[in-house]
Amino acid sequence: MKTSSASESTPNNMVLSFLRIQSTAVAAAVPVSRNLRCIPHERDALLDFRAGLIDPENYLSSWQGKDCCQWNGIRCSNRTGHVVELSLSFTNVGFPDGQMSSSLLGLKNLRTLELSSGKFTGTPILEFIGGLKNLRYLSLSSAMFGGRVPPQLGNLSKLLHLDLNGLSWDSYIYSADLAWLSRLTTLQYLDLSLVNLSKVIDWAHVVNKLPSLVTLSLSGCGLRNVIPSPGHINLTSLEYLELSGNEFSSSSVGTKNLFWDLPSLLHLGMSVCDLQGSIPQNVGNMTSVTRLDLSDNNQTSTLPTTFKKLNNLEESSPYMNSINGPIAVLLERFPAENRLQDLILFENKLTGNLPSQLGHLRNLTTLMLSDNLPTGELHTGISALRKLTELWLDSNNLEGPRFPEWLRSQNDMHVLGISNTSIVGPIPPWFWVTFSGTQHLVLSRNQISGLLSPTMFRKMEADTMDFSDNCLIPSLSFLSLRSNLFSGHIPQQISKMKQLQYLDLACNNISGIIPESLAELIAMAVPPQEDGPLSHMVDCGLSIDVIDVVSYTDSSLVVMKGQQLEFTSGIVYMVNINFSCNSLTGPIPEEIGRLPALKNLILSWNHLSGIIPDSIGEVPSLESLDLSHNNFFGEIPASISVLTSLIFLNLSYNNLTGRIPSGNQLQTLSDRASIYIGNPGLSGPPLSKNCLEPGLTPATPEAHKHGGDTVFDFLAIGCGYVMGLWIVFCLFLFKKNYRVVCFLISDGLYDWVYVKVALSRAFKTWKKV
Repeated sequence: MKTSSASESTPNNMVLSFLRIQSTAVAAAVPVSRNLRCIPHERDALLDFRAGLIDPENYLSSWQGKDCCQWNGIRCSNRTGHVVELSLSFTNVGFPDGQMSSSLLGLKNLRTLELSSGKFTGTPILEFIGGLKNLRYLSLSSAMFGGRVPPQLGNLSKLLHLDLNGLSWDSYIYSADLAWLSRLTTLQYLDLSLVNLSKVIDWAHVVNKLPSLVTLSLSGCGLRNVIPSPGHINLTSLEYLELSGNEFSSSSVGTKNLFWDLPSLLHLGMSVCDLQGSIPQNVGNMTSVTRLDLSDNNQTSTLPTTFKKLNNLEESSPYMNSINGPIAVLLERFPAENRLQDLILFENKLTGNLPSQLGHLRNLTTLMLSDNLPTGELHTGISALRKLTELWLDSNNLEGPRFPEWLRSQNDMHVLGISNTSIVGPIPPWFWVTFSGTQHLVLSRNQISGLLSPTMFRKMEADTMDFSDNCLIPSLSFLSLRSNLFSGHIPQQISKMKQLQYLDLACNNISGIIPESLAELIAMAVPPQEDGPLSHMVDCGLSIDVIDVVSYTDSSLVVMKGQQLEFTSGIVYMVNINFSCNSLTGPIPEEIGRLPALKNLILSWNHLSGIIPDSIGEVPSLESLDLSHNNFFGEIPASISVLTSLIFLNLSYNNLTGRIPSGNQLQTLSDRASIYIGNPGLSGPPLSKNCLEPGLTPATPEAHKHGGDTVFDFLAIGCGYVMGLWIVFCLFLFKKNYRVVCFLISDGLYDWVYVKVALSRAFKTWKKV
């Protein structure tokens, strides 16, 4: 999409090049003397000019020695040696005190003066510039000049190029009277964009007195049509006219007579000009125009019938208006034989079906019809647009009973936006091949269904892909979202990922229950194969609106057996569910037994409750089971003892009761006592606590009749405590190794407590969020 702006470079590069050559007046016919040096008084004038400048980039370091013709930014005549050009554009030079030296008046033969994009913060455009009578080329744009445009510039009667574009955050340039401009009758290029001309009432009459103008840019000047424009138009050479960002209206005399009757015009920019009503019929008089920008106005009617005369039109941009009526009528206004490349009509009120006339615009490369009111199907007439590279049909009332087949012929599409167009059904296989080179692909807010395979994404080279708000099911085998800030429940849609083999949602703020539908993850029900889904490792990140798929070929970190392990090729055989460090509640679903290939189940640090289901014994491949730090109660199911593959088990810090089941596999686990710690109701090996025998009753008050003896017990304990501290103190005093070990243990204990507290606070914060 192309849009105009106040600082947009004009298409008249050849004209500008000609002006620059003409302004320097290079005379190659006369031999050049090797001993020729610049004129001494001109050198002195330049040095005096430099003395008042700041030069942060040291651009003027070459300004020394006798031959000023060799200095940066200086050009001399090959014939006379006089300085004919001074160019300091884009050099950041400026005046620290806001004063420009008038010594430049000594350069009587100067023809080009360029100070664009300098740092002349607030410095007025000084009147003495009007004394440089031989200037052909003057550019002071974007140089932070401020104040009034001096009318003395009207003395530059030989000027061909004048650029005072005020585009700058640090300056304010204005003119209340443009009478001086009418004296520059040889002017071919004029740019006063963003110069405040809101008080000028006769601007149309002034510019009409410049018959040589080829380029005129008056964007954002606050212009208004307050008096009738001239009856006779002298701007017969004008090719480029940019008037965007002013306050015209279609009913004014000026817009009817001045802007639309220019037969040589190639470019007309009138966006954001408060144009109302309809485009006048005499727009057809601009038979040479190639670009017409009428965007962001208040026009309501369709294009006039005289639009058919614009055979050379390449871009039409009446977007962001209120143009109404059938889209078929609008398309009929374009000539049968046309050069139109860009048709930009978004945010209007066009209605009706997409007609077959679309196919007549065979040179179209960009078509934007978003945010209108067309109905019916996505018409096959678009398939005739073989040069189309950018298509936007978003947010319309179009119907798509199936994926539009005509898109199959659009092999050169770079941008495709067909969101919110009621497309239903799956994405066909040819789509991924046809649009493999697309840069921006937007298919959101439709009813597209089916699987979204990572192999499809690997074929794409798009910078942006948006498939949000559809019915697509990501076909993933590896999904890791650990250590984020995700909240809410575990979505039921996960169960539809039939290839999902590795699922890690640990360390988030996910709440709710573990859905029973996880039993439908059929890839966890069969043993993984060497050439299975994870043989092409893909690590995916999901958000509400975006699916971001990244090819992953490096190693992967997996939490298993109570520690973090690094997997490379072995990840192919990993079948994993990790929901640890969340806020899940409720029981473990019985359906967990329907995932017999599961190797790693980690549900620790949640708020899960209920009994541990017997079906856990129906997962024979289970190697690592961590249910610690939850609220499970009841007895440990005996079925756990039949898990012959079990290598790691952690049931600590729950409310489990009863006798610990025995079994050969459970006897092989390391550090067995720590598996059950924090469950005061458990008994039996490997714990030292025995079960309560039948008939035992709680202690009676009589059992405490000797309670007075406890005084002596406490005294004995206190003495032993003091003696123990004394022994430890002596050991630390004389045994350095003991001190080191003790401090290491205490540091480790401190770190452990700190991490636990930090995690607890983080979880509370996430819950509040």
